This record gives sequence, structure tokens and C-alpha cells, in this order.
Amino acid sequence: MAEIKIRRREQTNGGAVYEYRFEIASVDGQRKWITKSGFKTKGEAREAGREAQNQYENFGRVVEKDKMSYADFLDYWIENDCKIDLKPNTVSGYVNTIKNQIKPKLGKYKLKSISREILQAFIVDLYDEGFAYNSITSIKGILTKSLNYAVDHHYIAYSPAVRLKTPKNRIPKVPTRSAPHVYIKKEIMEQIFERFPERHPSHIPLKLGYECGLRLGEVFGLCWDDIDLQKKLIYVNRQVQWMQDESRDTLDKLQKNGTRESRNGY
Repeated sequence: MAEIKIRRREQTNGGAVYEYRFEIASVDGQRKWITKSGFKTKGEAREAGREAQNQYENFGRVVEKDKMSYADFLDYWIENDCKIDLKPNTVSGYVNTIKNQIKPKLGKYKLKSISREILQAFIVDLYDEGFAYNSITSIKGILTKSLNYAVDHHYIAYSPAVRLKTPKNRIPKVPTRSAPHVYIKKEIMEQIFERFPERHPSHIPLKLGYECGLRLGEVFGLCWDDIDLQKKLIYVNRQVQWMQDESRDTLDKLQKNGTRESRNGY
């Protein structure tokens, strides 16, 4: 970051004001500067110069990188990186994980103050709280991606999310969370198909889920081109997803859910 220069400028009435000046990117090989005068004291000029330089260095964003919390940075990362090229459901998953697991434990730290030791202790705590291995891996992925983005955009010099380890050969303080295996018994499925027999609109979707293991969104994403009747193959190439409008408040949802004005859709 370029040095901010302060100089005194004499006025025709005998008084004086102060001016700040700092160098910016050259254009066509010529040096360029941002400058502003009219400040009563050197301190005022220097403070205004720092703010102007910060806005220039951060493309107009008033961001104090040295004071930014990890919580605020994660919000910025979601808006300016994740939402650009990730699917809405992926972004929604990131937001929920950040809100429920990462922010409560790490959000209070300044971005520049987060160390590998802090992150490793956080991972161990998750393990001791009973989080499954796959869940911890997903959380580690968010830590790694967000902090790599911070490095790429010069918020921090290097990423502390390196060589983070998930405990394996120790007993967690809380048993690892696991969802019980839930299935529908054959006799119950037979009753379901009696209720929704052939020619019923729900029969084929139910059969595709039960016989082929397709998810609901995959079933309703099928087209005739995906079905090879000669080879008896179904190709899963797409799925239907629900797009949630995050800008809606509770009152709007209560008033408009189920109507065309809800601004949600497939």
C-alpha cells in the first residue's frame, strides 16, 4: 500500500490548510495520484487519506481488513464468491452450516487472528460433540475454501486451514451421531401401490423411487429422451429443485405462500 503524503498549503488570506496525496496505478506509463485539500489539521488530512486509500484499494468497499471479523468475512464470501458459480442448494447448505456450526465458535475472531491451532481445536470439539466424519469433512471444506479466498484477495497473507486433522483413533466424548436406517416394509409398499394403482398419476413416480432408487427431484426431472426401452435403462441427467427467494420476510410468506406472488418456484 502506497504511503500517504501530507503537505501544508498556504492560502491567499494568510491561513493554511492540509492536503493528502497517495499514488495509484499508472495509466499509459504515467504516474497517477489521488489528492484532496482543505483539511484544518494534519491529523484530519491523514485520517481522510487513509479512508480514501482504503476505498480505492478495496474497489470502493469501505472495508477495514484489520478489524474484520471472520463472521462478517464469511457473509462477504458467500455473497461475492459462492453465489456467483454455486448452485442455490449448495449455497443454502453453506449458509446453514456457517450459521449453526462455524459462526457460534469462530465468528467472534478477527479474520487476521485465526490460527491453525484455533481451527484444529474447533475440529476436535466437533468430533467430541458427536459430529459424523462426513459432516466434519464438509465443515473443513468451507473453512478451507473461505480462507483461500481471503488469501487470494489479500485479506490475510496465508491460510491457517492447512493440514487440519480429524481424530480417528480416539473415543469421542459424545457418541458419533448416526441416523437410524428407516425403510418401508414390503407389505406396507404393497398397500401403498393398492392405494395408487396403475394409471394413477402417483403410480409411476412411486415405482421409480421404490424400484430404481431415484430421488423425488430426479423422478420429476426425467424426460422421454432419458429412457431407453430397448436396453431397459434410465439415464439420470437432471433434477428438479425448489428455488427459495431469500429476500422474503415472515409476513410475506404467510400472506403469499401457495400463490403466484410467492416468487418461489421450480
